[in-house]
Amino acid sequence: MLSSYNAAAICAACLREGPAVLIPPVLWYRPAMRDALEDHDFGRVSRLLQEWTPLTQRQVAEMIGMEQPGLSKIENNKQRVRHIGVFFRFVEGLGIPLELVLPPALRADGGRDPMKRRVMIAGGAGMAAEAISLASSEAGERLSHLIDQADQGDSGRRPRIGRNDVRDLRDTVDDLYNLDARLGGDRLWRFALAQLRLVEVIFDNFTYSDAIGHDLQGIMGELKTSVGWYSFDANLQQQAHQNLTEALNLAYMTSDTVLVVRTLANMARQAVHLGRYREAVVLSQRGLENAGRSVTPRMRALLAIREAHGWAGMRQEPQCDDAIRRARAEFERGSEAGDPEWLSFFSEAGLLGLEGMARSGLGQYQAAETLLKRSIGLRSKDGSRRNLGIGLVYLSKNSLRQKNYAHAGRVAGRAAALAGEITSGRVRSELGDLGRKLSLHDNVPEVAEALERIVAVSGVSEGKGRPRGTRSP
Repeated sequence: MLSSYNAAAICAACLREGPAVLIPPVLWYRPAMRDALEDHDFGRVSRLLQEWTPLTQRQVAEMIGMEQPGLSKIENNKQRVRHIGVFFRFVEGLGIPLELVLPPALRADGGRDPMKRRVMIAGGAGMAAEAISLASSEAGERLSHLIDQADQGDSGRRPRIGRNDVRDLRDTVDDLYNLDARLGGDRLWRFALAQLRLVEVIFDNFTYSDAIGHDLQGIMGELKTSVGWYSFDANLQQQAHQNLTEALNLAYMTSDTVLVVRTLANMARQAVHLGRYREAVVLSQRGLENAGRSVTPRMRALLAIREAHGWAGMRQEPQCDDAIRRARAEFERGSEAGDPEWLSFFSEAGLLGLEGMARSGLGQYQAAETLLKRSIGLRSKDGSRRNLGIGLVYLSKNSLRQKNYAHAGRVAGRAAALAGEITSGRVRSELGDLGRKLSLHDNVPEVAEALERIVAVSGVSEGKGRPRGTRSP
């Protein structure tokens, strides 16, 4: 008890602050709450919060972005949380520590090589069943039952997977796409890896038609690319390269042109990040060469802008301008029904931001600033926090190159504040690099303030670029 007059878990000052502070972190570690979180029983989680705090059901629903009747169904066990998107609404909205809701298999696999799947499965289908807690529809319970059958090793009665089960697996892939820009890869690569394990076990142990088998291979390819991309965003570059390479091989083997394009675009982005600009150009051009009728204009535009980044890194202005022109021409042909879910990030804001980065790489700082500011304005409205953070970092670097140190500091402060809300090792790495460059100018008040925030988020040492207290030029 806080006092003899207050038997609740909330002090009077916090009560006055409103719903956002009504959940003390200690509540998540009470035995009853930990049991509910381990079971992913979010209905019970909500009921406990209402029992232990002044929160009402309506307030809990508002915090997780859900209508009150929907939460009521979950509390009364009329509906279960199955979609990973809803799962993260609870985790993010209520501030639940992620380690309390991750399945044990995901908590334990930290730095293991995802390519050694037979080692990681460690017992076959049984361990992959951990991933079923993240299944995205009612078919999840059926998949869990089938996984149990496969784990019993009864080769004479191998379970059979059907079209609805495949649809369920693909739904989860799409859910991961939609969460990428909001959360960052540090959280998502383990979830994608768990789902990949699940599909691999099904592919090896279940029976299915040829058409279903082809679909499963396609899902495996998409998940390998997803693990690769999320690992890249988590700054796990070797792991990212391994998964992207495997995904590309599988895409070629199954003649999946769309997957070939997506994987090559991701590999080109990683090549730019690692300073391998010629490789980025070659990968992008290979993607354009492979593009068939199934590849939409927006996908061609993405490959062209990836090529532009490679040319910009090599300071080849005419080739970069040509690639940007092609990217804009393809983009302006509009979106199509055939655009895949993963391409949703590549909106007008995405193209503006990517072109701005390329212009900055060429030294066209004024043009880059205009493009990056327009992109950031649009990103501020679409909920893509990770991409907004990347845009702010590049805008700050661009201002730094123009010796506009005060503006660079203000923008860097915004980027650091945003980086604390997402889990992206790539953003923290970019922010750390920005901090080292800014530290040369820490006599500027806006820069000094930004450096304090950057140190808190990225861990970069203040003043690492030069002795603290010397003057900027």
